Amino acid sequence: MKKVCISFFIALCLNCEYSIQAQEIDPTVYLQTERIQANEQSAQKAIHATITMQEMSKTPITDYLGGQLFEIGYGDMEGPMWAEMFYNRKFEKFPPYMVNRNYWYMTENLGKNDLKTDWTVFPWYHSGYEHNYWFAAPGEEGSFHIDPQTTFFKETTPLAKVRLELLQHNPDNQYVKIINDDDKPAGIAQEGKWIRKGISYYFKGKFRKVKGNGKASLLLFPEKDWSKPLVEIPIEGIHSTTEFVEKNLTISNISYEGRATFALFIEEGSSIEIDDFSLMPEDNVRGWRKDVIELVKRIKPGALRWPGGCFASFYDWEKGVGNRDARIPQRSTMWGGWTYHDIGTLEYLNFCELTGSTPFISVNMYHPAKILYEYYDPIPGIYAIHHERHPEFTDMTIGAQKAADWVAYCNADITHPMGARRAKEGHPKPFHVKFWELDNELFRWFQTPEEYARAASFYAKAMKKVDPTIQIGLCVYGGRLGGKENVKTMLEIAGKDIDFLANRGPSEAAVTEKLEIAGEYNQKTGRNIKYADTEYFLGGDSYTQPIIQQFKEEKNERCLEHVSWAYSLALAKNLMMWQRFGGDVLFTNYNSFVNDHQHNILETPKEGVLQTFPGYIFELFNHSPARWPLHLDGYEVNENKPFQVQAAWDKNREKIVLYIYNSLPQEQEASFQLDQLPIKFSTATIKMLSAPALMMYSSVKEPRKLTQIMKHEKIKDKTVFRWKAKPYSFTEIVLEK
Repeated sequence: MKKVCISFFIALCLNCEYSIQAQEIDPTVYLQTERIQANEQSAQKAIHATITMQEMSKTPITDYLGGQLFEIGYGDMEGPMWAEMFYNRKFEKFPPYMVNRNYWYMTENLGKNDLKTDWTVFPWYHSGYEHNYWFAAPGEEGSFHIDPQTTFFKETTPLAKVRLELLQHNPDNQYVKIINDDDKPAGIAQEGKWIRKGISYYFKGKFRKVKGNGKASLLLFPEKDWSKPLVEIPIEGIHSTTEFVEKNLTISNISYEGRATFALFIEEGSSIEIDDFSLMPEDNVRGWRKDVIELVKRIKPGALRWPGGCFASFYDWEKGVGNRDARIPQRSTMWGGWTYHDIGTLEYLNFCELTGSTPFISVNMYHPAKILYEYYDPIPGIYAIHHERHPEFTDMTIGAQKAADWVAYCNADITHPMGARRAKEGHPKPFHVKFWELDNELFRWFQTPEEYARAASFYAKAMKKVDPTIQIGLCVYGGRLGGKENVKTMLEIAGKDIDFLANRGPSEAAVTEKLEIAGEYNQKTGRNIKYADTEYFLGGDSYTQPIIQQFKEEKNERCLEHVSWAYSLALAKNLMMWQRFGGDVLFTNYNSFVNDHQHNILETPKEGVLQTFPGYIFELFNHSPARWPLHLDGYEVNENKPFQVQAAWDKNREKIVLYIYNSLPQEQEASFQLDQLPIKFSTATIKMLSAPALMMYSSVKEPRKLTQIMKHEKIKDKTVFRWKAKPYSFTEIVLEK
């Protein structure tokens, strides 16, 4: 066992227990890391390879290999990116958490299945995961306690004679009645607001008078301090007793920075009904957080898959368009809780447009198996069954038409009814969404490959009738829908209508197998069906995988290992592998993009943003000029080796891009013979990422930095380029004339 001792750095706190910000990596900062129980491996021999003119693929590497996935069904992934500051702004009754959601979020020890109801104890927790209570105020703020009975609503308080009543417009839409029988102002509150000094905030809400003079006040208090408000703004003119009236206010000139509690107080002896609240910072960008947009633009993800994951199978896209206040919340069938639909198709496409990401939509397919959805929880000893009835999944024709309308909403001009609908909602110009996938994890619903293929063909025809230029993916993974013969069967039925195979297999063997099947079909039919990995996790190579597993065991937590430096290096290795297939791999999507309890590339707490270690790998690859992978004489590719190299032309075949991957604890030497190339290179631009230990990670609670080197060097020897790769490093080198 090797003991790694490095100086420790603690980020200064800013009015909270930690501070975070999107900043460049400081190569001078090192952190204390856990002990590494590494396999004692001797250093590999130095790699000496000749870069040849022989290209490994007939088509260039795409721009979409650094794609991501985010899923709206958790309620925690996309929500913290959205600028809205209220949780449950429409006062909906929170349905019980499903036990499988408890398993995902609340497992402290994988071996013991010890479920915790307080999320704050977890090392992955941050303020962006908060599901803040509405509570009668002044009162005790809602403790962060999660269990299947949690409602996130406290109707009374011991500090005042005020109570809250949840009432229904209809079964799918609730509002609140505030009844103040006290002799002082009181009302409703929600904690967990992060206030920034010098920023204005826009409030809106709907009000209806029941009793009294109709006076109310909007207040902000320092969190857990009711002694003096930071802000108090009167709300006048709540006179109507029949209709809800919208009120709009601006909160400005706030000199405070930190956590705060929002409150609405009404006069003593009065009663008012409220609904459809909203609190947005002035610097939001089409509803998204400005700091998030800026960071994602820098990372520059490829194809951004949405709305799931598992949630996609039950998503009704029409519930997520139109006036946000009128959108009906949808229960998250797979994960429990509500999806509030503030973020729908238009908001997602705006996000892609703002960040330069390519949209990729997973389509909900209708199937009778979804009518009565039964889910068995995966925790040993707990086999609760959930009966979710969805009678709308009866008619495949309706489903295909809804999918076609979705395409039209995204891609049609304003002469089409759906295009006109999109224009009315704020975006006249079509988005031209190119990539579409037919559902998610089809083995849950479709019983045979023939059944799914026929349905896929039916859907694809309807969708391409609206826009023939779109590319549609056929799911070819999992149980009865995977395997060579099943994929061949599905291609025989649906191959003429689809454009890529949507797989889940992040290994060279998995890609090769599916491309061989597609190649045989393409040769026979003249089609050009390609490969995509639409949602993937990784293991690691023979060296990093044991480290990742050890990390998991030592932390007793299911996700932190996915932001370790060992895992990040494994990501780099896999991206190298996919590049070797050139354009035959259309895109790949990492699971996950954001706020998935450290299994992601960025975290978005209320206080700021954090780019995880995998995020830096993706940023490097997403900006890489590599396009035409080249054969190397004297070097044999092996995706499991802890020391690997790769070479490629740029787009115009004027630059050479080198990758050097070293997951070993020793410095490793690589040299590249340049004699066979027609260009004499004079400069090298070097980007290197490294960490002092494979088990090092960065989180909101423990923000740590990688070592990053960025430099330019003159090339003295025009015939050979040499590089000594630091331990635990990934390096990109661009050779130029």
